Amino acid sequence: YLHTAGLSPKDHVLAEGGASFRYYLTFEDGMDDSIADTYSMTYGDLRGTDALLAAIHDHYFDFVVLDDNFTPALNRQLDGALAQAGYQISFQERQALTIGERLVRVYALNRVSATQGER
Repeated sequence: YLHTAGLSPKDHVLAEGGASFRYYLTFEDGMDDSIADTYSMTYGDLRGTDALLAAIHDHYFDFVVLDDNFTPALNRQLDGALAQAGYQISFQERQALTIGERLVRVYALNRVSATQGER
């Protein structure tokens, strides 16, 4: 979805499980440095959750991908902060897993209206 939404090497992405995104979203001019994850982040003098919330408030990220796979408790806090900062869900998809299901959602700023994918 991110490629079809116009992801570019200049964009900043927050992704739960950022290592996977770093592996799959490679660009010649270094997309790797533009991908943060929900495990740890530094933003200015802030670290961790404070850094994530400040970056969201400042509209640092162009896309935020949450799926509740790695940091579900933190994601509830991030969902609220994203909505408050004006991010909108531009894509969401419910995915069936052997242990239940999860809702993958992509937040974006200034992107086309939401696309729904149901499986």
